[in-house]
Amino acid sequence: MSLRLWTPDRYLKSVLQIQADWLSSQGLQALLLDIDNTLLPRGSSVVPPAVEAWLARLRNRGFQICLVSNNWHQSVLTLAENWDLPIVRRAMKPLPVALIIARRRLRVSRRQAVMVGDQLLTDVLGARLAGLRSILLVPQSSTDLWYTLILRRLERWLLGERQPEP
Repeated sequence: MSLRLWTPDRYLKSVLQIQADWLSSQGLQALLLDIDNTLLPRGSSVVPPAVEAWLARLRNRGFQICLVSNNWHQSVLTLAENWDLPIVRRAMKPLPVALIIARRRLRVSRRQAVMVGDQLLTDVLGARLAGLRSILLVPQSSTDLWYTLILRRLERWLLGERQPEP
């Protein structure tokens, strides 16, 4: 397997570092956003106010957003409804099907969409398999599902010395 499959286009500390001007300069029009540990800490239903403001700024600038989550609980549907955003849940990332569905719902090409998430082995790999660019984020919480914690060890090895952008 190519190393490119494991390499995000950008590695950031937070979604708040993703700026509309940068997205525009890259020809991006749509963001496919993971939820848990990307937009809010895992196990929380409280979205930080700064993240809500960031989403509002992007939407006001005309960016399209679709939530894409492996989570299947009612909480992710409620979140999508509260934000009036489309969602693909039970995504089964890294399989690319959900990302393709999300992109098509937004009616954008692969070049116009970016997947944003906190996991190298689901979000970044899924993006690559779907032909999309990817932005990897540092997880918002160290609390996670037991199997995700195991995968995070492999992620650290795959990332090597790479650190998030300042």
